Amino acid sequence: MHVEDLTETALPHREPREQADHLVTGIEDTFLTAYRNGGFPYLMIAAYRVWLRPLPEPRSGAVSVN
Repeated sequence: MHVEDLTETALPHREPREQADHLVTGIEDTFLTAYRNGGFPYLMIAAYRVWLRPLPEPRSGAVSVN
């Protein structure tokens, strides 16, 4: 599993929402405050699965993406 903290890179994209009338929902200040003080990290979590047995055969009508 891989976890990456993207909070610092997310802030420049979240901050303009405070001024964009068509995007404002009212929660922006709460989110930005939490991002800035470390209380609400913006994380990317990637999990990898290791198959211990062969994958099942596709069902009829299924599309293969090999």
